[in-house]
Amino acid sequence: MKKKPFRSSNFPSGNLISREGNPQKKFCGGFTVIELVAYLAIFSAVSVLAIESLVSSMKNFSDLRVSEHILSSAQVGMDRMAYEIRRAKSVDESKSTFGTNTGKLVLNTTDDQGSDTTISFFLQNGMLEISEGDAAGVALTRNDTPVTQFSVNELSAKHGSGVKVDLTLGGEGASAEHFENTILFRNQES
Repeated sequence: MKKKPFRSSNFPSGNLISREGNPQKKFCGGFTVIELVAYLAIFSAVSVLAIESLVSSMKNFSDLRVSEHILSSAQVGMDRMAYEIRRAKSVDESKSTFGTNTGKLVLNTTDDQGSDTTISFFLQNGMLEISEGDAAGVALTRNDTPVTQFSVNELSAKHGSGVKVDLTLGGEGASAEHFENTILFRNQES
């Protein structure tokens, strides 16, 4: 049997012949405009989701860091006040300010050599500070976690007395955290 000679007129325009002699559709490389638009839309959506996730993670990390600073400042301030109140003989009522948001607590105590002195807790430039005697104050809280409330109230009962401390701290962009403690005197004057 004789093979037919190849003639392009035997096939529809735009088709090729495979090695087996079957007509196949001509393949032109590349994408159609619709495919490109679809790919760009998918890529854009994935990019937006990735960026939003990254921004959200960064904000959460920042909030967590501020929260840790608040807790650390509150712990340092409250622990130091508890230590000094327990060591103190009494509260100096004439120099202390009770029941206000910017309270001041002055304790009558003794220093390491046994001499009488005072320890003061007060707010200065949004930070809780401590000072001994007439010395300058030293910050107990961080400057990036401002103290918005420092309130002290003297408590007295039949068998002893103490101090109730309320402390509110807040960081930039973070909600305020409130802390309170009631501390009793151990070395109270009779």
